[in-house]
Amino acid sequence: MSGKFAMIAGVLGVAWLVAMVVIGGASWDGYDHVAQYISELGANGAPYGWHVSWLGFCRLAC
Repeated sequence: MSGKFAMIAGVLGVAWLVAMVVIGGASWDGYDHVAQYISELGANGAPYGWHVSWLGFCRLAC
């Protein structure tokens, strides 16, 4: 049972990260997923930077 939970948690974590990167990148005009780092989505001055930092990155690390 714990192995199944770990697998589901891992899949959901990756899905959360991908969704955060796609939505965060779409909200920033001119953001290029190839040329820029995903940490720029959470930088000061970025559109929805606070949201991306706390709801995206921190959710995965905290």
